[in-house]
Amino acid sequence: MRGAHMKMLEERRRQLDAEINQLMVRRAEIDLMIARGTGQAESPTNEPPKRRRNVKKTVMELVSLAGTDGVTAVEVVDRAKALGRDLDRGSVSSLLSKFKAQGALTFDGERYYPAPQGPAPQDPRPLRVVS
Repeated sequence: MRGAHMKMLEERRRQLDAEINQLMVRRAEIDLMIARGTGQAESPTNEPPKRRRNVKKTVMELVSLAGTDGVTAVEVVDRAKALGRDLDRGSVSSLLSKFKAQGALTFDGERYYPAPQGPAPQDPRPLRVVS
């Protein structure tokens, strides 16, 4: 019974996360429309995209924020967009894979998670004076 209850709670949490994510994306879209309406946002041009900065940092921060819920590449892109960052899904997928290979992330076949930190260092034994 406890296992079924936990699964139900975990599923409800996933649903809430999805709803929050959708609301964050909608808010970012409204913020962009407001910025465009007040002349604070530039209109798109045919210029090549500017170099993106701190993409690795953004990806790792979003994975860390997800914690034990983990994230997919699409979720990282959506959450970054909600924060005003435009990330390429292919680049995010590549970075997640590289971070996994480096041991910074774990992957369960569907979602990426922060890698567990090693065991906490144990207190050293107190020093003894030997005469």
